[in-house]
Amino acid sequence: MVPLFSNKHTQAPDGLRVDLLENPLGIQTMDPAFSWRMNDPDTNEVQTAYRVTVSKKSSMKNPVAQSGWVASNKNTNVHLEGIEALLEENQLYYWQVETKDKEGNASKASEPATFVTNVGSKWQSLYGVWPVIQHSDDQTMANYRVEQTLSIHSGDALAILGHMDANGKN
Repeated sequence: MVPLFSNKHTQAPDGLRVDLLENPLGIQTMDPAFSWRMNDPDTNEVQTAYRVTVSKKSSMKNPVAQSGWVASNKNTNVHLEGIEALLEENQLYYWQVETKDKEGNASKASEPATFVTNVGSKWQSLYGVWPVIQHSDDQTMANYRVEQTLSIHSGDALAILGHMDANGKN
């Protein structure tokens, strides 16, 4: 007798990406594209539905957005309807996905992945002035060091963004 439900169908999706990047920092859109890989040991298995959850907490409690079960085999470039109105600038988000196979068996939820929205208008400099180092074209910036004291008052993540072009100029 074949059991009605089997543990072989409970493997969680993996390979989670946002805008095709793994755990990206500073995504440029408030309507991110989610992608993942379905994991099912059956040969010729297909995804028939997915459910994506987005939260500000790694525990995934009190989700910011949840797709509900969507009947679809799509697992790349998936957008959640209305999410752009729910996401905030400069915010760390956690997300996970569950899938269903062709028999309707649901997977376990994936491990939460992260993304950070763009800094946008929330950028604040505590000092107000950023120095620009002047140098002649024949000079290069070697052994340049930047030091900063940081404090995290809430949350559990920190992102530092910097930019320098290939010529060593900002």
